[in-house]
Amino acid sequence: MDQKPITCQSLFIALSNKCFPKRKERQERKELYEECSSYRTKIERLPLEGEEEQKETPRKELYAKCPSLRKLEDRFGYRINTMKIKQSPEKCEIRVDNFEIVFDTSYSYGFQNKTCAMKMRNGERLTTLKRPVNLNLVEASEKWVTHLLNRPGTRIQHLKLMTSPICILKCDPMRVINLTMDVSTEVPGESSSWLQTTVPVSNLRSNRLFRDDTLKTARSVVITDKEPLNEEIFYDLQANQIIIDTFFSMQQLVRYCTDVAESGRPIGFRCEIRNMNMDRELDWLEQRMYGRKTRWNGRKCVTIPLDDASELNIHDNIDNSSVSLVIEVNPEGTAKKEIRPPVKLIASETSTIEKELENLDSLLKEIDDLFEGTVYNLLY
Repeated sequence: MDQKPITCQSLFIALSNKCFPKRKERQERKELYEECSSYRTKIERLPLEGEEEQKETPRKELYAKCPSLRKLEDRFGYRINTMKIKQSPEKCEIRVDNFEIVFDTSYSYGFQNKTCAMKMRNGERLTTLKRPVNLNLVEASEKWVTHLLNRPGTRIQHLKLMTSPICILKCDPMRVINLTMDVSTEVPGESSSWLQTTVPVSNLRSNRLFRDDTLKTARSVVITDKEPLNEEIFYDLQANQIIIDTFFSMQQLVRYCTDVAESGRPIGFRCEIRNMNMDRELDWLEQRMYGRKTRWNGRKCVTIPLDDASELNIHDNIDNSSVSLVIEVNPEGTAKKEIRPPVKLIASETSTIEKELENLDSLLKEIDDLFEGTVYNLLY
């Protein structure tokens, strides 16, 4: 089935929309369009799978006719919504929105005489292209990723790194909003993190706690690892919102609360530790940290004063009181002092006690008569 012919104008509009996402750049886009207006001609259709003899693609022909378009594209970073990189020694899968590229060393595509094979798939147009590559898997994947991401102003809304994504190590710093790290190995070599960013990641989710600068500086962190806690790495986290599934011993919990109290965490800091025994931990913290018993929205809480404006509150999770312990810094007076109401006896209980006292008094008098007043004089 023949594909719809692509014009230079349609390619230019699609490419310029990628390069100029902001309104203030519309004028520059207009000037470039006028510069390339003389090249608005029909371009041959995209090569279908198997047409290897057709070497020139519309993209290359457009660049050859309008070199300034290529220079402009390299100056502006892409705005990517979702991107996933999953790499192993035998295979590297890279997905960018609806576009997917796979580098494979298993030669499942029939290119046995090449170092690795490449498969590209466009999810919108449902087209697939397979080609051999004269590079090894690491070089091929690294070259493709750096060509895509090494542009100033690159921004990724959702990025997911899986297994061992070494192809992204040499990328220039970029902005990532939401990052998921499902890696199985430590950061290789002399690198301090898997990913270099221009600003701290807003939301980071990791399958385990390990030494990584991006993880350390993220604003919000979720750790799903249930292995023993590495206190040194955990204490270095700079996030104001932390959720962790790792088990804390009594001593580790006391040390962490002490570190939070002494490190000057700002108001709004919150750490949620899942799978904790609420009553036992709260009673232990009250004794060891010299806190006072308070109430947090009607629930049991331990409060430790920090300064004149803030306090450290430790309580159970309001949404699910059976699974997590919350440590947070709040303005002074957030938790209410626990007031124990005085014991009040109802009228029936009072009359019963008075009758028992009268019976006891009469019994003592009878005993005193037997011992000639000795017992009564001693008691009264």
